[in-house]
Amino acid sequence: MPRMMQDDDRMETGNIGGSRGFHFSAIRIEHLGATEYTLVTIGVDVTGSVFGFEAELRGCLIKAVESCKKSPRANNLLLRVFLFSTSLLPNGVEEIHGFKPLHEVDPSKYPELHPGGGTPLYDAAFSAAGAT
Repeated sequence: MPRMMQDDDRMETGNIGGSRGFHFSAIRIEHLGATEYTLVTIGVDVTGSVFGFEAELRGCLIKAVESCKKSPRANNLLLRVFLFSTSLLPNGVEEIHGFKPLHEVDPSKYPELHPGGGTPLYDAAFSAAGAT
């Protein structure tokens, strides 16, 4: 599999089945320290229908990640976050980060959101379920 991030050789990409060209990234298996993990995928709607709620959406995303850190499984939790909107090319789904150990996630570094476009809900659900 090709590597997704040049500056971190611990991440690699994976293809999600089908012909839509969806990908996800995740930490490489040899860098995981436990035998089992809980996977969490968060998809954020950044379509035109949420215009005006950018700050609230970002705040909600940060709260969701902070809530995961309170889980009894937090030490063995891998988190993936992606945005979805038809304004995101090429397929309406843009990964903020792939499955990473929760302790490596800094939600304060999440980008500002810029809503626009339509709702590719099928594609978002396909990406979430396929990667998870």
